[in-house]
Amino acid sequence: AGWCTMPVPAEITAPLARAGLAAMLRSGFTGVVDAGGPGVEGVWEAAADVGIRAAVGPSVADQWHDDAGDLVRQADAGEVLRAAEDFVDRRDRPGGRQRPLVSAVEVMACSDDLLAGIADLAKRRDLPTHVHSHIDEASNRAHVEALGRTLTERLAAAGLLDERCTIMHAGALSDDDVRAFAAAGVTVNHNPVGNALHGFGVAGGRSVPRLLAAGVPVVLGSDYAPSVTSPFEQVRAALMLHREVAASDFGLTLEAALAMAWAGATPLGRPGELGRIAPGHLADLVLVDVTGAHHLASTHPVPAVALHARAGDVAIVVVGGEVVVE
Repeated sequence: AGWCTMPVPAEITAPLARAGLAAMLRSGFTGVVDAGGPGVEGVWEAAADVGIRAAVGPSVADQWHDDAGDLVRQADAGEVLRAAEDFVDRRDRPGGRQRPLVSAVEVMACSDDLLAGIADLAKRRDLPTHVHSHIDEASNRAHVEALGRTLTERLAAAGLLDERCTIMHAGALSDDDVRAFAAAGVTVNHNPVGNALHGFGVAGGRSVPRLLAAGVPVVLGSDYAPSVTSPFEQVRAALMLHREVAASDFGLTLEAALAMAWAGATPLGRPGELGRIAPGHLADLVLVDVTGAHHLASTHPVPAVALHARAGDVAIVVVGGEVVVE
């Protein structure tokens, strides 16, 4: 919680973020979510400078464990929410590539008042919300032991489960959780590399195939994954992880993995406007050169992109109709 709320001046974070975001664009990412990292002001400025689509904003909390292990209130929910809305007031501009968001550090770190306040702010200002939740079975049990209700029950009671909400991780889900997510229209952010590097051990629960079967939109994310250098690596990581767990190459199809790679409309605060080449959609496009030797014998665009494409194959990136990489 402290890491997400510590003040880091924009003059420090902006140059660092600018280099990273430019590299992301060059490798084929057209959008990025920074849900509460330190220095969100600098990340916002850097995203605007390089032209990448972004959803950026504070990640909030008002309670955490003290030295004795007891869950105690450590901030005033009203003050936390006012600071978040101040960021929205200063940054939200209609039609811009950057959108403000509000994120919960973790459900246990938020009081009922704060969760309800996040939901209210999101509805009033039509903001995307991001919630770290359902990470693994241990965190699910710890939440019930500390607060007497499941994560899904508290999120639903607060009004947070809706079409604006992205649940990050969601590695440990009951059938009731999956049904609740599907009914509410939430999106799930799946982090195959980040989860594996952290050793969360959640792939065995097969939450992603179950979510997809229930019609829940799933988008690929990275969380903390320093080895991820392109969206193509994310796609292949998801394919390898879920096919290995299922012991079948039907554990996740190429088409499903690719769809997860461009399902970022809700997390980026542009529902219904991204992820398709169609009239009325925003023109975020990545053109891939498939003439390299590693594409030999790959004559169909689906395996060409899902199995063979690399960051170095990216020829042109268009965001909002503007060429930003050529």
